[in-house]
Amino acid sequence: MEITFKDVSYIYQPNTPFRYQALQDINLCIHDKEFVAVVGHTGSGKSTLLQHMNGLLIPSTGQVQIGDYLLAKDQKKQDLKKLREKVGIVFQYPEHQLFEETVEKDIRFAMDNFGVAKEEIPLRIEDALEKVNVGKEVLTQSPFELSGGQMRRIAIAGVLAMKPELLILDEPTAGLDPQGQQEIMDVFYQLHKERGTTTVLVTHQMDQALAYADRIVVLANGSVLTQGTPKEVFSQPALLREANLDMPEVLALLHSLEEKFSIKLPYHYQSVATLAREIAEKLRENSK
Repeated sequence: MEITFKDVSYIYQPNTPFRYQALQDINLCIHDKEFVAVVGHTGSGKSTLLQHMNGLLIPSTGQVQIGDYLLAKDQKKQDLKKLREKVGIVFQYPEHQLFEETVEKDIRFAMDNFGVAKEEIPLRIEDALEKVNVGKEVLTQSPFELSGGQMRRIAIAGVLAMKPELLILDEPTAGLDPQGQQEIMDVFYQLHKERGTTTVLVTHQMDQALAYADRIVVLANGSVLTQGTPKEVFSQPALLREANLDMPEVLALLHSLEEKFSIKLPYHYQSVATLAREIAEKLRENSK
């Protein structure tokens, strides 16, 4: 599913003393089957941008095209329920959205409301549980009896069971330890690869943007400051500082090694173990 923002601005509480312009002249295209990371400091407009991607907000000016749906202030009213059936959103702390008596009821809630065929629902539930690495034995349990990590996986399973064409991830790993963060992000990335799901990740973690995104969009003060491949974006440290963003840890380490020891190592997504061996080898060469 492709998303196009054309001259999009959004103003909260217009014509009041509390008027606030959250987005200004956004022009942006997210291509079908692309994995895009949207990064920016608090107040940069990330959440407002996301809410335009399923019709929760309509532009104050400009237009947003989401697949076959055109969202604009003067556009005739459309059946946004059909759009939202195709758009899955995983919010920060998605486990806070759990509310049903059992895990099974929680996962199937959206499917029941969007009219998924009854005979298909059990198959989707099983597939979603498999995707998030949770056993079927939890289906009869209350979600509130599970561990925090399992609760998050169940909440995510409820989104994945809808088989969205567009998956929006709003800081989905908030509050998890590093291992839990990687496990959850690997679930989303695998799904992106297997199903060709267009994926938009909002994150303040530059390491996630580097590791998973095809393209990174940097927002600042409600506008697109820059965009490009991870290599292109992270080769502009001054621009990142302007947006109050840090370099990914691994790139910061390589930059530090180059400055202090004149060791220049290219980063090509090698594992930590491989990178450690390469650094050790370079240090030995320099010590001779």
